[in-house]
Amino acid sequence: MGANAVQIQEVCYSGRLVQPFVQVLREIVRTTGAIPEDALDDRDLDDRIPITEAHELLRVAVDLTGDQYLGLRAAMATDFGFFGALEYAAGTAETWHGTAKTIVKLAPLLNETAQFRLDVVGDRAMLLLATSVPLSRVAGDFCTAALWRAIIRWRNHIPAGAELWFAHPAPSDLGFYRSVFPDVELVFDTSEYALAFHSSLLDLPNEHADPRLHEILMDYGRRRLAEIPKVENLSERVRRSIIETMPDGSVSAERVAAMLNVSRRTLTRQLSDEGSSFRALLEEIRQRFAKHYLESTHMSASDIAFSLGFSQSAAFVRAFRRWTGYSPGEYRRRLRR
Repeated sequence: MGANAVQIQEVCYSGRLVQPFVQVLREIVRTTGAIPEDALDDRDLDDRIPITEAHELLRVAVDLTGDQYLGLRAAMATDFGFFGALEYAAGTAETWHGTAKTIVKLAPLLNETAQFRLDVVGDRAMLLLATSVPLSRVAGDFCTAALWRAIIRWRNHIPAGAELWFAHPAPSDLGFYRSVFPDVELVFDTSEYALAFHSSLLDLPNEHADPRLHEILMDYGRRRLAEIPKVENLSERVRRSIIETMPDGSVSAERVAAMLNVSRRTLTRQLSDEGSSFRALLEEIRQRFAKHYLESTHMSASDIAFSLGFSQSAAFVRAFRRWTGYSPGEYRRRLRR
């Protein structure tokens, strides 16, 4: 590794996220022979699988099978309690709010890049499935469908007005998606994968609530999280640097590279190795902060533009319309309605 390279430890997935794909691929092997059977090793559910290895295996599986619905099929292979302590802790919380907060806190047990969050704006709540490493369509579909399937297992009904967001364009044929998510509004080409629902649901009691068991499982989950080595990949370091430099209007790949003591070329190459880019990270952060300011503050569009490092408010308005299809003013008015 060259002198300018950034030393990065490998973040991991739990074997619980890999095993459903192995199950589905075994079925494909039996019916099509598309993949050599000896390539499908069983994974212990408590194994930690390096994310780059898992993503490469998934890419190869999609290339060999040509199946873009692989993530949905794998999610359907998950069963009651498959996600271990996280699922049982979330399922025994007293309310939906407790369930959502548990998922946010303990998600790194399964995915060390998980940065899930719960946003509540007016009468709308959104559980956003954010990760520090970009997800392919298949991986994003799996996360969304597996979470939805687990919630339905424990809640026994579909929340009225629920929406599922997918951060990829809608496929030409929605038939398979409709079969996996009946009676749910599907929204494609969004900024993040998410579950959206009426915020009043957060206060509903959970029929499986068990406060004592929930606290035991939360303690166990916190201890397990403490055992996972704290790893910050390059994308996370770049995000933090962007947030630090954005308000003074000097955010750039060159400045962030200098802050990390690497060359611009090295920064670009190593971000590419993680499936990302400086431009994509800057756009992601600007979009997230712009929505937050419009939803939670009374800042004007020009003030928001300045805070996000835009040289002109017109450039911010054009960017926001590209991200959401609305101007900042239209977006804020829709929220109020």
